[in-house]
Amino acid sequence: MTRNTPAAAPASSRKHNFIAILMSLGAVGLLYLNFEPAPAGAEPNEISIDISQLGASSPTLVTAMLPVPAIAGGESSEDASADSSQSPEEIARERAQSRMALLMNILLLEKGHRKLSAVSSYTSTFFKQEQVGGAMGGGQVMNVKIRHEPFSVYMKWLVGDKGRELLYVDGQNDGNMLVKVGGIKGRLLPCVKLDPNGAIAMREARHPVTDIGLLNLSRKIIRYRQHEADNGYADIRCQMLDGEEIDGRPCYCFILNYQNPETSETYRKSVQYVDKELLLPICIKNYGWPADDSETDLVKLDEATIVEHYGYSNIQMDTQLADADFDRKNRSYRFRR
Repeated sequence: MTRNTPAAAPASSRKHNFIAILMSLGAVGLLYLNFEPAPAGAEPNEISIDISQLGASSPTLVTAMLPVPAIAGGESSEDASADSSQSPEEIARERAQSRMALLMNILLLEKGHRKLSAVSSYTSTFFKQEQVGGAMGGGQVMNVKIRHEPFSVYMKWLVGDKGRELLYVDGQNDGNMLVKVGGIKGRLLPCVKLDPNGAIAMREARHPVTDIGLLNLSRKIIRYRQHEADNGYADIRCQMLDGEEIDGRPCYCFILNYQNPETSETYRKSVQYVDKELLLPICIKNYGWPADDSETDLVKLDEATIVEHYGYSNIQMDTQLADADFDRKNRSYRFRR
């Protein structure tokens, strides 16, 4: 069998391709420098969420932005997403702003990802609330320690199963995580080994512990955005808001709405807060699709369809974690008891 080798492109074609690449890079640079997100006064109203208090109270939900109507009859998605009262110029401008906001999301997170990749480890307070088995669970707050190489996680619950501890180190314990339950049960029951992707571990979580951390979260969001870019951002509307805060930290807020389950099977809407200094997604809320279209109140729709909410606060990147921080024999931990 022979392999056909593509013929070399003519010199003039290579020159034109090179010029096109330079023009694209220049456009991205101008976008990064000149793109102005919507001010805080724009809808949704400016919202401040104190992540440290999320374990004790329900967060205010961001109202829906840029809803994309469902496709009706034989309309194309482009026609269906356009408001009949808008002029062609207004529709084109709105779509261009949406694409620029999505591109800004990629640019900011890629920069934050590079910065965080240069850090060996960090500590944080982590909040999560998830829908598992069709029911929304209560909020959980944990102190976490994360090391990038080898990937290692230590977690201790502050709210939820208070006192529970979890330890995972890539390449150790036969790939299992160690779990010590909290409360009185923790005094009686031994430490258990669980497969992070096994049925028991996933019974109360939407994602395995191997996915935790700001580096993994940034990487996953970037992958989503790049996939959407490859498809021309079809059937997606995005707005970037400025002047938002999470736990007192200035943030950009990105709000994405999807056309239909064919565009995004899992999520109808995603709200993401990117820390302006760290350029990391310190808070994200994702919403699923409703069972029917009877709910017209957008706030109630969000309350009924939220499926996951994650937040990171008190992020400390100047603390060098040692092997002892991820050792089950650490006397500060209870895995040996």
